[in-house]
Amino acid sequence: MLPYPFGYAEKSEILLLQNGLQLTNDEALAIRWHMHAWGLLMQYYEAKGNFNKAKEICPMVQLLIAADGLASQVWKEIKKLFLYLYWGYLY
Repeated sequence: MLPYPFGYAEKSEILLLQNGLQLTNDEALAIRWHMHAWGLLMQYYEAKGNFNKAKEICPMVQLLIAADGLASQVWKEIKKLFLYLYWGYLY
């Protein structure tokens, strides 16, 4: 990864751009803000304002947040099912 103190969303965007993939403004905003309130910067007023503005101008931000949350829940259920099938019980 990059040896600079970027967040992983910013690192992802930089690596995509460095490797020739062009991002639309909506894609860049969605990648940047997909962790929304879980980001460390949300404690700052400016970050909250930027997040709210990104949601307002780019519906893809909210869609990616929802998709990320849904995928996380589905993955948890898949892991539970695997443990049940492998070990014979659920946690």
